[in-house]
Amino acid sequence: MCRMTVYKGLGLDQSILLADLIVKPKHSIIHQSYDCHERFHNTGLPSHLNADGFGIGWYAEKLYSTKAREGHLGPRRRESFDGVVVPRNKEYETPCVFTSISPAWNNRNLVQLADKVSSPLFFAHVRAASIGSLTSETNCHPFTFDKYLFMHNGGVPDFGKIKRKLIDKLSEVAYGMIRGTTDSEHCFALFLTHLEELGPLDQEFSGKDMRRAMGKTIRTINSLCHAAGVTEPSLLNFALTDGDTLVATRYVNVASSAAASLYFSSGSRWIQSVERPKEYIMQRHNKEEKVFVMASERLSNEPSDWLEVPKNSIVTVTKEMNIQICPLVSLLGDEPDPEVVPSPVAVHEK
Repeated sequence: MCRMTVYKGLGLDQSILLADLIVKPKHSIIHQSYDCHERFHNTGLPSHLNADGFGIGWYAEKLYSTKAREGHLGPRRRESFDGVVVPRNKEYETPCVFTSISPAWNNRNLVQLADKVSSPLFFAHVRAASIGSLTSETNCHPFTFDKYLFMHNGGVPDFGKIKRKLIDKLSEVAYGMIRGTTDSEHCFALFLTHLEELGPLDQEFSGKDMRRAMGKTIRTINSLCHAAGVTEPSLLNFALTDGDTLVATRYVNVASSAAASLYFSSGSRWIQSVERPKEYIMQRHNKEEKVFVMASERLSNEPSDWLEVPKNSIVTVTKEMNIQICPLVSLLGDEPDPEVVPSPVAVHEK
């Protein structure tokens, strides 16, 4: 079990410093790395600690190469010569990722980086490794492939019982991107496999396509666990983005079990409170949806700022900041697992 946080703003105008979400709030994800309140207790692990590494992933403004005109690779932003913009290599359009196996609360580089980097879209994750799981940078979230970022809070129990069968279902591309040993990264590869069924991975997919692939991913995991006789609940809180659209889930496959915690807040601006500097608040003006924040635990003590994501739901936030929440049962096939509990539909539109 882990803790995660997502920030998405409406374009570059809504970029914020990473520190304003992951460092400075009173209950930031760095604070949650040593004092989380709502994480399920893993046998042998202190319930308040997430000390097995961390990761952040963010999207930077696209850079451009002036090599064709100047003979060097010096980066420039939105600049051109004679009206011609020369795009840099595609790799510069992929997300930036920084991971470490040190505890988030004890990493000066993380704090210094967060205080200098701004982005309109970023992920943050602190890890509490399962018993027997390797602590390594390759196992730290978020995971990345091309333009995609993915992270997971939860776990697939007895993953070793289904791992080989899951790998057999992966496409060559998806299998080739795996670097670590976690159930989470294999779930990401499974998602990419189902997305690839809809077209080449370098094409643009709609939010509907991404929801569909995520639903098939969860259905496949359920099927593999059932076939292997796994009875413990799978906790599948996933967060995924292609740099424009965000798709996230809060899901548990056993009706009698609680899902891992997940909350969201949306509004016009995420800002520091003038009266209480350690508190951040979500400003709302004219029902504008320009900012979306999602977190395993509320980042502030303002109850009106946060809504709980319904159990067994999928959240989609489009590039235009249309927010949709719908029950996952609608994506799990015509005959979903009878233990899946549908959630009320909530739709929020700009």
